[in-house]
Amino acid sequence: MNGTRNRGINLVLVALLLTITGCSMPRPRASQPTSFVQDEQEVSKGQVTQAELQDDLLRFESQFNARIQSASEPLETSTNPKIRYRAALNRLIYSSNSLSIALGPSPESNLLDMVTFIELSRNVLKRHWIPNVFGADGQPLEKAFTDSRQHIWAIAEKVLDPQQRTLLRNVISTWHNKHHDQINVETVRLSAFSSDPQARAAGLDQVVGGLFASVQQTTQAVDSARLFAERALYYAARAPFLFRLQARLGAREIIKDIGLSVAELPSPADHEPALSNLMKEFQQTLLVTRATLGDANSTVKSISALMGQLSGDPGAAESATTAINQLTVLLKEWNHLLSSAPYQKGVSQMAGIVGQVNRESSRFLKKLAWLGAGLIVFFWMMYVLSKLAYQYFVLKLFGPKRASQDRRKDQAA
Repeated sequence: MNGTRNRGINLVLVALLLTITGCSMPRPRASQPTSFVQDEQEVSKGQVTQAELQDDLLRFESQFNARIQSASEPLETSTNPKIRYRAALNRLIYSSNSLSIALGPSPESNLLDMVTFIELSRNVLKRHWIPNVFGADGQPLEKAFTDSRQHIWAIAEKVLDPQQRTLLRNVISTWHNKHHDQINVETVRLSAFSSDPQARAAGLDQVVGGLFASVQQTTQAVDSARLFAERALYYAARAPFLFRLQARLGAREIIKDIGLSVAELPSPADHEPALSNLMKEFQQTLLVTRATLGDANSTVKSISALMGQLSGDPGAAESATTAINQLTVLLKEWNHLLSSAPYQKGVSQMAGIVGQVNRESSRFLKKLAWLGAGLIVFFWMMYVLSKLAYQYFVLKLFGPKRASQDRRKDQAA
């Protein structure tokens, strides 16, 4: 109890000392969890730390996905199924790649790759997706990329001078002009330019290497373990939304596969002549059946009348025999109709279609059940892993060992 009280008094004294001195430690950032504090290394004026740059990129990633989600909603609710599917797929690609870049191990490289991702994706959106797929409904998506472009270049201004920014724009523009027909550019990274044959031929690999070196000199290194912990916590918060997008897209693909399977069944488009003949024969069969039933009803009435006559006049037996013969002929025609090939063929085809639909429905329900169970198990695993990672890094960074190190540093100071 006394130890806890003394430790609390020591923490209060340290807080008062920091308040008085002020400049001995940078203040914690507002976007940072309260359990993390700034590194005690003094930051020179005008220089951006890796932690600050990483925070800027994580905030940008969050705002970028919010813009894309808002702009994609009209497209994902379109009456055109192709537009709905492409809009959902593009949003998943944008979200997953922006998150992958923001969570990279080097904030400096992440910044350059994020600029490249925004520039190339925006160019392809304007050049291909809006005129060829989305039309006028894709204009909000273009505005979202334009706003994000201004945002990411504002972050780049913190570590790149005007000459370096112009050089970066030229490198991206040169690569885009040499790959003008490429549509899937979301996975292209600036760091990969050095391995591209056309980029090496144009000398872009040396320019990119110089840009990476310049950005790394502009930033100041901090504790890499803390950066990793922040990235892990951010991923734990963002992953469920990304998994939900993947689940929605997966469900649409399953429904699309089932639709294709159902489309393979006999349909008017594929078997129009056969079905047309079948329907005509079936219509004729119904007409004959109706006429037969009418004749049978009249025959029964005649038999009833004849039975009455037979009970009073034995001479009417000949009329009764004639009526019975007519009924026998009608029953033979009815039996022949039921055993005819067109009738049996129609019944067989209808039964086959019903059976195929039932099988596809069962497969669809089983896939949905397995998909739902898998997502539930995966979400719980991610939750447990993120919880363990959080506790591990908090203990490692701010446990008793770190506290003793801080006291030794204070004593040395």
